[in-house]
Amino acid sequence: MGNLPVAQQYQTILLAALLLAALVTAGCIRHEATGRPAAQNTNLIAYKPGDYDFRTVHGNITREYRMHVPPPYRGDPTQVVIYLHGGGGSMEDSKNQGLYNYSDKYGFILLSPDGTNRLGTPGLRTWNAGRWDTSGCCGYALDMNIDDVGFISQMIDETGKRVNVDPRHIYATGHSNGGAMSFRLACELPDKIAAVAAASPAGLEENYSPLRPISVMVIHGTADPCVPYYGGPGGCIATGIDYPSVQHEVDFWRKVDNCNATGTVVYQKGNASCISYSCSQGTEVEFCTVIGMGHAWPSGSPALQDSVGPVSYDLSFDQIWEFFQRNPMPRPST
Repeated sequence: MGNLPVAQQYQTILLAALLLAALVTAGCIRHEATGRPAAQNTNLIAYKPGDYDFRTVHGNITREYRMHVPPPYRGDPTQVVIYLHGGGGSMEDSKNQGLYNYSDKYGFILLSPDGTNRLGTPGLRTWNAGRWDTSGCCGYALDMNIDDVGFISQMIDETGKRVNVDPRHIYATGHSNGGAMSFRLACELPDKIAAVAAASPAGLEENYSPLRPISVMVIHGTADPCVPYYGGPGGCIATGIDYPSVQHEVDFWRKVDNCNATGTVVYQKGNASCISYSCSQGTEVEFCTVIGMGHAWPSGSPALQDSVGPVSYDLSFDQIWEFFQRNPMPRPST
């Protein structure tokens, strides 16, 4: 600008300053209020708090899932919780069961994927949780050998390209068939899933061999008519299926994780009681019994309690969240 008249130099500098101010105001140049540098990948801060529905193709099947981004999200590394609906449910169940409120409360990103269903049967979606059940609620995904583990792994990868995910804090939880699916993720996807929590899980195939010890929380009501607490034939999901007792499932995980023989009561309120077992490599198995609760999500929707038994409000996702916070992904060994 040395050859320009002084007036023109001044005008050029003024225009540049105005343009810079406009860019900052429009959000093209970001400054963190905390003094931290802005995220390098601008895609990680492109998704504002809200709900986003996605479709992806896996195994030649179009799959769907929803991402709920909580108000606290500002592009920093953020924890993720995956909620897996029960047999016959959908991604809407996570909202109906109150998970959106907990996402906003604790600041985690909530992923709610859909299972699969036969054409012409809207809403009857299930997961291939590896159950021996080939009829009733959960037969379709199992019969068709749907690769739900691969789909969920792909969903996690896609989410990590949209928002800033904390890879040590990705958790899975689910109800009924979704609870059993979380068990399968614990066995087959422990490189991405830090820990799982299952409410009223609809069975576990015992020939699973988890790739590493992993922390597992099991929640079950003693008045569950669908997957009986003490074992035996289920009465409202798929008749004729002889389920193992809940204690049998807990013992499976205690054996897998090489846990102590005795546990410690870590939660007690009303009819709910949780016992925690310390296990190898810093893992934990927690077993919560809720006296009088049916085949229900704790503190969830009472809409189906006439057919599956009552909901209990003595336990909630607060206890699941506390369990998750104690059990992040182990750090790589050096």
